[in-house]
Amino acid sequence: MDSKQTPKKDENLFVKLKKSKLSAADLSRKGAIDEPIRDLIEKLNSLESYFSLSSCSGRVMIASKERNNEKQNLPWHSNLHHCPSFEELKQQIKGRNTILKYEPFVLHVQCKDLNSSKELLSRALQSGFRNSGLVPAKNGLFVLAVRSTLTLELPVTDEEENTLLSDSYLQTIQLMIQSKFEQNQIYVSRFEDSIEILAEIASKKGDHL
Repeated sequence: MDSKQTPKKDENLFVKLKKSKLSAADLSRKGAIDEPIRDLIEKLNSLESYFSLSSCSGRVMIASKERNNEKQNLPWHSNLHHCPSFEELKQQIKGRNTILKYEPFVLHVQCKDLNSSKELLSRALQSGFRNSGLVPAKNGLFVLAVRSTLTLELPVTDEEENTLLSDSYLQTIQLMIQSKFEQNQIYVSRFEDSIEILAEIASKKGDHL
């Protein structure tokens, strides 16, 4: 046998990965699926060709930003999965060298094959998640990242913990965040409806898609 021959792909790999993922503990910081998207995730995971790897319904963060501009694993001062009022937002702005970030819905999906990947990508794009895309994995499977462009980030305190925003400007930012939350929910609702259609199609075919 040629030592350079490619090993035969395990046809049950996806099934094994899905079973392992869905039975494992949630290792995210929160430790659970965000309630606003729980139904969406459960509907997605019920389909034979997909399962969720990670997700977030959308959030507002106040986090410390280091001088080297490293954004991973930032210390959180606030992490809200609802739209804060002006008063609540103002109270959350504290700390040294902090940034305010709005991060919209994001979902990473393991897909069974290229065809199922393309199908879900098309539905994500049509729902409004224009920043979505596919990433091929070494195991021959595909990961779909479902994302939109509804992001926002700006500095809110300096090194001396002074607030950089006037009340009037913060009120404008709060209205922007509210608008982004509302648009985010529209995209999420569209995507959930589209997943329901996939489930109906699968049911009529006598499988789970």
